Amino acid sequence: MHKRLRWENSTGGRARSRLVALLLIALAGAGIVFAVIGSADQTTPVVRISAAPTARVPDAPRLEPTPPPGLEPTPPPGLQPTPPQGLQPTPPRDTRGSVDVATASVSPAAGVPIPRSYFGLSIEYWDLPLLAQRPGTFVRVLDLLRVSDDGALVVRIGGDSAGHTLWRSHVKLDVGRLFVLTPRWFAELRAITATARLRLLLDLNLAAGSPAMAAAVTQEALATLPARSILALEIGNEPDFDHHDQHDQLGEPAVLADSRVRTAREWMAYGADRYAAAFRSYAAALARTAPRIPVAGPELGNPVDDLGYLTRLLERDRRTLGLVTVHRYPYSACARRSTAAWPTIARVLSSAGASGLARSVQPAARIARAAGLPFRLTEVDSVTCGGRPGVSDTFATALWAPDALFSLLADGIGGANVHVRQGTFNEAFAITSSGLSPRPLLYGLLAFVRTLSDGRELLPTVVDAPAHDNLRVWTVRTYGDYLHVIALDKGPHAVRLALALPARGAATVELLTAPSVRAEHGTTLAGQTLNAAGRWTGRLSSRVLRPGRDGYVLRLRAYSAALVNVKTSL
Repeated sequence: MHKRLRWENSTGGRARSRLVALLLIALAGAGIVFAVIGSADQTTPVVRISAAPTARVPDAPRLEPTPPPGLEPTPPPGLQPTPPQGLQPTPPRDTRGSVDVATASVSPAAGVPIPRSYFGLSIEYWDLPLLAQRPGTFVRVLDLLRVSDDGALVVRIGGDSAGHTLWRSHVKLDVGRLFVLTPRWFAELRAITATARLRLLLDLNLAAGSPAMAAAVTQEALATLPARSILALEIGNEPDFDHHDQHDQLGEPAVLADSRVRTAREWMAYGADRYAAAFRSYAAALARTAPRIPVAGPELGNPVDDLGYLTRLLERDRRTLGLVTVHRYPYSACARRSTAAWPTIARVLSSAGASGLARSVQPAARIARAAGLPFRLTEVDSVTCGGRPGVSDTFATALWAPDALFSLLADGIGGANVHVRQGTFNEAFAITSSGLSPRPLLYGLLAFVRTLSDGRELLPTVVDAPAHDNLRVWTVRTYGDYLHVIALDKGPHAVRLALALPARGAATVELLTAPSVRAEHGTTLAGQTLNAAGRWTGRLSSRVLRPGRDGYVLRLRAYSAALVNVKTSL
């Protein structure tokens, strides 16, 4: 383009003109077109600058301005933008950390039927006098943990105490940690069982080697407890584990009047064959006392490595066995720190702690199904061996419990009893003379029960969370055609979760939260806490959630859970 320049004739003007010329030459090299116009009497040139024509290039992506953290605009329900196919939305920033984006789609296909009395508890024999200090409070806790329209709450009584529990008429000498049953103990159990409408699993003492004593305990139970309250009689507790402690107390000195307690050498040689033989002798004695009550076993402590106990029992006593029972904990406070079984919060919240737990009992469950027998996990918790402080007593267990129990249900496990042994780090609650002391685990169990209540089936739910490994979503369809959804954020980032549900109406949302994942106190469910009397305190907090273009959109805090309830259109 031709450039017209008119300059002043003064010496200073010529110097300035040379500088301007150099500047214009440099700008021309950068692809800028200019014109300098003026008149003879002007002292300063006027410069017009325009872009030179260039070849057309594709438009660059438009860059939207990013609002300051915490001030992102939230579209009203129904107006959320849908990202183009193949493009993932950029997660909004969060003042407490990054926010992940996830979706969960619920399929209307047939799900897993929910067995009656699926959920239950497990306590020790010596726990009952402690819990009976405040029987009204204990019954209220049991009522809260009963799944509505699901039959009776199943409470198993046994565990470590089973091998140390004796019936008074068979005791020669009371020593050590032995626990002697009395008519008063049975009277306390009768009152609680009748009021709370329980079904019981009684774990009988196998370590004592006395089928006669087992029959005597059963006879007293039948005479004292409400009719048809005994669901099954279990023979032994974890016979595949070492029982030297029980030998030391039962055999040195011998405290039973009518049994031959095994020596330490015999315990070392104890295995599947000897358990099957003992099971047969116990079952024969119980058949004479309670012929209509099923006999359960083998109560394995390690159903992964010790399946031989179950297969041998089925080979010898298939007709006698009425219920297959095992125990399972994903982690142990007695494990070495260097092993994968050592409990940490991260491990409790990992998939290994929930879905891995369910997979580990599948071999035993398949054997039971092949034999045509029901299967129940009669003792389960996140950490065995009393639990580990700073892990088993934290909010992490509240997030673990619903995920683990639904994982077991999804894998076809017929029932699960969470062990709530008193006086340990892994207890769900404690009841003393002062009343109830709820632990975070109890709130997690209550969240599970609310989700499962009135449940007909567990629907298939597909979660797409590319950046979030610890997001879990479970959906229950109820008999009243409602959907109960629980979304568990078990990770350190908040989540924007879009739920694609077969529903159209407004949903209600309740939150399960705590001050932190390590918190031992301050857990709330729907804004409420349990007081010492076992009653809810605080204002019930829930909100209405309406669907939009992305479905039902939740924003979950890191380490929290949301319970969603909505009428289904199925």
